[in-house]
Amino acid sequence: LAGDGPDRAGLEREIARRGLDGRIRLLGHREDTEALAIAADLFVFPTLYEGSPFALLEAMRVGLPVVTTDASGILEVVRPGQDGLVARAGDVASLRDTLLDALASPDRMRERGESARHRVLTEFSAETMAQRTLAILEAAPRASITAAVPHRPHPAASERSNPRVSIVICTYRREESLAETLDSLGE
Repeated sequence: LAGDGPDRAGLEREIARRGLDGRIRLLGHREDTEALAIAADLFVFPTLYEGSPFALLEAMRVGLPVVTTDASGILEVVRPGQDGLVARAGDVASLRDTLLDALASPDRMRERGESARHRVLTEFSAETMAQRTLAILEAAPRASITAAVPHRPHPAASERSNPRVSIVICTYRREESLAETLDSLGE
């Protein structure tokens, strides 16, 4: 397990309680998580709720075969059977069966990983996502922009043709991808 945090001691106790000491290694904080993902055979993402599944997208970007759940917007990212396998969220038996299916067909899972990689690079790149977001904003009726902010005076014609957009980017130690994101916004 890569990563660290306040739950580590509890994890160590649970690993020992289950007799898994020799089978699970706690790697602590790592800077090479992409290399770890590339070396892995499968990315399991049994989420119950996900607003923006960035960890899933990152795994797919490097071609890592994925098993996930149908929680929230996951099905907007993963096409079941094509880009990965999808279990029912909150259903342990469904997750177990889906994992067994994935482990029984490693060649097919590698094909799904390549499909997922292509999908992320073409449909979920920073540039593509920025273009889609800007297209949505540009297509929005101009009246709705000012209607959402009633305390603001009606903008002048020049402002309406170039609406201002605030963008919040949450990131941690991602200088390269942040630079790429900022570059794509300036285009």
